[in-house]
Amino acid sequence: MRRIVYPTIMVMLAAAAVTLIRPALSVKAFNPQPDPPAFGMIGIDPFETARLNAACSTGPLPGGVAPGPCTATLAFLDINGATLAQTTQTLLPGQGVSLDLNGAHAGSGRRAEVQPHVSAIGTGFVVVTTEVFDTGTGHTSAVLNPTEPRSLSPTPQ
Repeated sequence: MRRIVYPTIMVMLAAAAVTLIRPALSVKAFNPQPDPPAFGMIGIDPFETARLNAACSTGPLPGGVAPGPCTATLAFLDINGATLAQTTQTLLPGQGVSLDLNGAHAGSGRRAEVQPHVSAIGTGFVVVTTEVFDTGTGHTSAVLNPTEPRSLSPTPQ
């Protein structure tokens, strides 16, 4: 009886060890943060304008990606995710594009919460900023300036 118990226990321990070690051998790195830049909601009143800027990076780029034309879709979304303004542009390295959203058109004459959004299309890297300024005077009241370029590649870097 003892001869049967020990080999059975040894086989069970070996199976448990393999079960516990195997997932550790296939674990891949995961970044829990969204790809930069990930903008949250910002508030603008009827007398302000929000401007979303994007520039195609000239390099050197992370991950060995060659600078190339960047196709970027810039948009402002409302609190429900509906598109308020949008443009899609293809930029050569060093070129930029802006999209303005007048606060008077965003919130029906009241303060509105909007989200700047850059869609990942194509290849290359874009650097983006969002600025809120007084429509009448042009004085800037806020700047959101993520410093990390965002990959436009559909595969994670």
